[in-house]
Amino acid sequence: MQKEEIIKTNKTYWNENADLWFGTTALPTYGVKFVTEDDLHLFGDVSDKKMLEICCGSGHSLKYHADRNAAELWGVEAR
Repeated sequence: MQKEEIIKTNKTYWNENADLWFGTTALPTYGVKFVTEDDLHLFGDVSDKKMLEICCGSGHSLKYHADRNAAELWGVEAR
């Protein structure tokens, strides 16, 4: 694939999908057009659990777990 074609493909994708990415990097979503934590249940019951999120960003995923009764939440953001 030529460089120009790669750039065109990438630009086309972002022009069509960029707005969908806002707010999709925190639980319960895993990204655009993906199944969600509410569908997958990867974390299971977090009640009374201690949890650490590395690269927690805005902390929205921590809030998601707080709303599900996690006992102790820690977030680390490296900048």
